[in-house]
Amino acid sequence: MSGTGTDAAAPNRRREMLVVLGLAVLAAALLLFATGRTWLTVRVTAPGLPAVVQEGTGRTLAPGSFAFALAGLAGSLGVLATRRVLRVVVAVIVAVCGAGGAVTAWLGASATGDLLGPTERVLGSVLHVQHTAWPWVAVGAGAVLAVCGVLAAARGRYWPGMGAKYDAPRPASRREGEPDMWRALDRGDDPTA
Repeated sequence: MSGTGTDAAAPNRRREMLVVLGLAVLAAALLLFATGRTWLTVRVTAPGLPAVVQEGTGRTLAPGSFAFALAGLAGSLGVLATRRVLRVVVAVIVAVCGAGGAVTAWLGASATGDLLGPTERVLGSVLHVQHTAWPWVAVGAGAVLAVCGVLAAARGRYWPGMGAKYDAPRPASRREGEPDMWRALDRGDDPTA
């Protein structure tokens, strides 16, 4: 009867796994997308020269977020393909990637100095710095990815694994006692007697 309770929990565990890993993949993809968007625009003017407008994307202001997003995306899919202890290890890596992506996006959100060259800092004056919402989207996506990684690490050992058809092929097992029969024949004994 205890097998019935386990069988009834299987659809719930599968659903939980799909929700958590689906959110993790979406969060990593959103973090990846947000790093490619314009995070801020700086307009610099120098006396006697036209205004210079420079845009900073997440990849230039927070390149770590892009790397964490790629690793988090791969790790989210890796959680699905692993089992037991390895699944927990991969889930912890996903959580670290999410936290790293959120922190680097947070730090990159205020990095206007990276857009200004040394000449523009000395000669020019910044007239206007316009921030977009994309760095905060990246921070949120990184935080969601981190939470999904923590959930996968805590609950992943109870989730179902991929089917056995995805395992490496194993050699066909021999019948028990078969090698002993051949050794008997090699010695000259009749194994049927």
